[in-house]
Amino acid sequence: MAYGEQYDQDRSGNYLIDHWRGRLPLSQSYWINGGMIGVLAGVLGPAAVRSLTADESSLRVASWMIIAGLVLALAVWVWGAVGIWRSSARHHARGGAPVWAAAARAMVLSGLVVNVLNVPELALFLRESGRLAVGSDPLGKPIGVRVAGDRIYLDGPFALGSAEKVRDALGHAASIRAVYLTSIGGRIGEADQIGTMIKTRKLDTVAQGPCLSACTLAFVAGAQRSLLIHGRLGFHQPRFPGLGPDQLAEMSETQRRDLAEAGIPAWFVERSLMAPPESMWLPTEPELFAAGVVNSVTRDRVIEDNAMTVRQIRPTIPRHIDAVTTITGVSADGTTLHTRVTIAADAAMINKDRLRALVTANETATVCTRLIGRLMVLAGGTYVQDVVDRHGRSVVSVGLSHCPGGGAPGARAPT
Repeated sequence: MAYGEQYDQDRSGNYLIDHWRGRLPLSQSYWINGGMIGVLAGVLGPAAVRSLTADESSLRVASWMIIAGLVLALAVWVWGAVGIWRSSARHHARGGAPVWAAAARAMVLSGLVVNVLNVPELALFLRESGRLAVGSDPLGKPIGVRVAGDRIYLDGPFALGSAEKVRDALGHAASIRAVYLTSIGGRIGEADQIGTMIKTRKLDTVAQGPCLSACTLAFVAGAQRSLLIHGRLGFHQPRFPGLGPDQLAEMSETQRRDLAEAGIPAWFVERSLMAPPESMWLPTEPELFAAGVVNSVTRDRVIEDNAMTVRQIRPTIPRHIDAVTTITGVSADGTTLHTRVTIAADAAMINKDRLRALVTANETATVCTRLIGRLMVLAGGTYVQDVVDRHGRSVVSVGLSHCPGGGAPGARAPT
């Protein structure tokens, strides 16, 4: 910039008008006013993105604020660009070097090109935000809510209004202890608000079916977190129409924070954010248990597992374990799984005490050395093995209903 620039003699005294008409020195118009616009954009841009995921604000109100902010930002940018352009036209007459006037105009044109190139993404963003602002979520109606006894069932997308619907249901049901989830995801802000309610009331969470994307934020808020037989958890990076990588990375912080606050290890948190928005990471059940994302088993899951075991084993019966031992029957009675084993010998020839100790040791090793097995027992699972001789006469009957040392560390029997 050239030194010694003089203020124009035709200034009005109104700072905004004088900048707009190019009556301020170029150094002031470009560095102060233009710099101020850049700082505001750097602060307000991320704040606008964070408002889409904030758990303390209404998504609809946030959308109105974003639209108003974008309109204001556009007006401020036009004011700044026009003022700089007009001031550069007077710069030489003020005694300034023409090269600085040209450089200032080049920067204005560069900013214009960038804004024009961003129009398609901005249009998508405004369209989505506009629909949310007027209460018309493209995802459809708010999540379905059903209360049954001490459970609340949430089924469907976390669309606009879901948090308010859940808040109202919880407000009228003080006895709720567990939240059953089935959802393909939805709005992070809605899911995060529901997660806060779950955490505040120390409720348990159960993935009854697929619990994907934003649904996982509500799931990890549970005190005890369980999967039913068809429950799956799916993670990926967040998405919102019109937002670029930097803005989406800002939204990812909500997911990172919620998982970290739930005590999920860093390796799992980072892996959950690796899948792109159009993909999905579906961790295996052992991975979920290893990371503590799932830390409990419900009575319902025990019943489901027992029924599934019967369906899997029954078609293979008789199943030979070794030369003298054969599984000849299997049945389930709620949380109790019965297995009938036949030994190719007469009862009189069998040492019952030794056989009972052997069966007990084998059953304990099979069930209690696995975390999920210990949790099954803690949730009420009982595993009974009836041993008969080759004539079908009872030899011993062993029932496992607890594991040495109790349940899994930090676990409690869920509802």
